[in-house]
Order: sequence, then C-alpha cells, then structure tokens
Amino acid sequence: MASKLMRPVNQFILKTVWKFPPENLMALYNKHMLRSKYHLEIGTAAVYYLANAKIEDRFNMNVTLLDTEEAPLLRAKDELVANGFHQSLIRTVQCEPTQIDEQALPYMQGHHFDTIAMGSVLQSIPESMRQKLPKILDGLSPYIDENSKLFGSAQPNLPDDGFNTLQLHLMRALQQSGTMQNQYDCVKDIEHVLGEYFGESN
Repeated sequence: MASKLMRPVNQFILKTVWKFPPENLMALYNKHMLRSKYHLEIGTAAVYYLANAKIEDRFNMNVTLLDTEEAPLLRAKDELVANGFHQSLIRTVQCEPTQIDEQALPYMQGHHFDTIAMGSVLQSIPESMRQKLPKILDGLSPYIDENSKLFGSAQPNLPDDGFNTLQLHLMRALQQSGTMQNQYDCVKDIEHVLGEYFGESN
C-alpha cells in the first residue's frame, strides 16, 4: 500500500522537479515491450511501467525481477500478477546489478532476454558511471543478442551552476543521505560506455 501511495508523489517529483515526464518512461516500455517473451527488470522502482505497458501476451511472458532486497521484489511480483502476468513465470533474483553472473541467472544459460529495463537504478550504485555501467553490461553480455533491447532511465548529478535552486538542494540532500549515489554520474559517461559496447545508443 505504501508504494502505491508514494507513486503519485514520485511521478510529481519526476515531472516538476527533475523535468522528466513519467509519460516518457511509459513510452519506452510501450515501444519495446509489445512482443517481448523474456524480460529482465533490473530494480523494482519502475515496475509500475512494466505492469501497465502495452504487451501482446503478458500472461505467457517470462519475467525476471532483480533487486538487492527481498521485500521490493515480492511487492513487484504481486503488482505484476495483479496486472495479468502469470505468477509461475515470474522469477525474483536478489542480487546487486553489478554482480550479475551465471549463478544469479542459471536458468538463462543458452537463452537471451528480448528486453532488459533499468529504471532508476544507476543513481543508486556508489561507483562512477564508467565503473558501474560496464560491470552491469559485462554481466548481461551472455544474455543479450543482436535483437535484445536495453532501455531505462537514470538521474545524473546536477552541476552546482545548473538547473534551479530546488533541484540542486534536493539532489544534494538525497546524495548526503545516501539515497542517491550519483555524484560522479553524467550523461556523457553513459553515452561513452554505451558507445563502447554497442557502437551507438538510441
């Protein structure tokens, strides 16, 4: 119940503070998820968008939910089941995103994910973008082929002279509390890493 109550607040902050309309994230899910049969959701913060995405056959979709804690994984699974996903086809994996390997995903050996989403994950990992994102992509590499779609969202650090006072003060408060670990994150580093792995990102 608490997560449902917080959702409008989080969406309000996305739209009015970070200037990222939630519809944009919903559009990403709708764009890539329609015919997906094997999906990996890294982090559970954006599971609402997965639950409400346009999916051709959600009842028969194989979904893996990956997070560092058990409680949000169970809540996310319940939300998916309530929105038409088959309970027996949803796997929950408790694992750090930077430590994905064959032990975390043994059932995926020889298989590939059609879609992989990372919503509001990168800013929670306490490393620089050029450290943490390659670790995640290296861990995912056995489960990605030329047809796999990787998408998501990230909140980079705000420069001291950028955006407005409210945004800057909120970001610094979240960083000081440890809620956000994005002090060294920037869009250029994300583009650099994706360029090294995939040639170009879109």
